[in-house]
Order: sequence, then structure tokens, then C-alpha cells
Amino acid sequence: MKHLKNAVWYHGTNGQKFPSWLFPTPARPNEPLLFQLTAVYLTTDLNFAKQAGSNIAEANVLNTRGVLDLVNDQQGAEKLRVQLNNRDLYKYSETTKAGNWRKGCKTGDCAIYTFTHPDIHQVIVKRAAELHRDVPQLTASQAMTVQLHNMKRAHIETMCIEAKKLGYSGMFFHEADNHTTPGTTIAQPVLAVFRNGVISQPIW
Repeated sequence: MKHLKNAVWYHGTNGQKFPSWLFPTPARPNEPLLFQLTAVYLTTDLNFAKQAGSNIAEANVLNTRGVLDLVNDQQGAEKLRVQLNNRDLYKYSETTKAGNWRKGCKTGDCAIYTFTHPDIHQVIVKRAAELHRDVPQLTASQAMTVQLHNMKRAHIETMCIEAKKLGYSGMFFHEADNHTTPGTTIAQPVLAVFRNGVISQPIW
């Protein structure tokens, strides 16, 4: 996978600068409400990395063996889709339907959990209301935004967990980004790393 090895990868955080990669990375300040991620996430787009935090670490890919390439490896991507659909929540997922998944692995929509089942919507509304009740400084709208963001984080984390169960050490995928360039959705390259040995140690 030359496209991984020939690139510089960036990891953004508002947390501490650590000398070596930790799995998970240290908790970030002022983010107690966000779903905790266990993989290390990097991108080749510096501006996209800065959305995660102003402290930027650089790294290079040392070993692509064991990295699942969702963009180019259709067979591997299909194995992950089947693995995800073994989970109860994904019975209601539009994301992991075969046609949507194949397209989404290119566009970055694979990183977004989409659904049509009304029960899922009710659960989200209920959890947002509970968050608004428990954290009164959040408006109802802000609580819903946090809940939706956590749902996306949880979906990506689940992708990583299931890929790791399949024996992979990392996962390359596209994430749909509509924040870096307002009015435009970009398929951002993302590398999620589950274990040491895939990337070089961070340079800040």
C-alpha cells in the first residue's frame, strides 16, 4: 500500500503531547461528554487534523501488513460489513447494506451510521433529553449535537473493534468531511491504528 507509506500522517489533539503512542490516547481536556476512542486516528490532511486539536503530531507508516484498506480492498471491506451486521444495532443500519457500504467506502459515508428505523430515532431523542437534564448548562440543541457526534464516534470505534477482531492492526478508510471546506463534502483519508508497530512514534 504505497499510498499509505508515501504520505505524512497527522494526529491532532488538545490534550497532552505524549512521547509514544498509547492505546487509547490520553483523555482530552474539556471532552468528558464525548465517547472515548481506543484507536489512534491520523489523516494526511493537516487542516482536518487541526479540527481535532491544535497540538499536531506527525508520523509515517512503517508496516502496512495487517492494515485493512476499506477504500481499495473490496473483499476485506465486505468481511468487515458482515462482521458489523452480526451486531444487533446494525440490523437497523442503512450504512451497512451492501450497496450503500460499497459506495460509502469510497465517499466516506461508511463512517456515518445512518438508519430509518423509528426506534433508533427515539433512543437518540431520549438520550439527548437525559443529557440535557443531567448537564443543564447544555441547551437541548447542544445536547442533541453531542449525542449525534457520539453516535458517529461510536460507529467508527465499532468498525475498529470489529476489524481488530478479524486480526487487523489498523484500518484505512475515508470519512465524509463537510467542515474543512464549507459547502463541500470531502472524502478525507483516515488511518486508524490499533497496535504499536504500524506507525512511527509521534513527532510534535
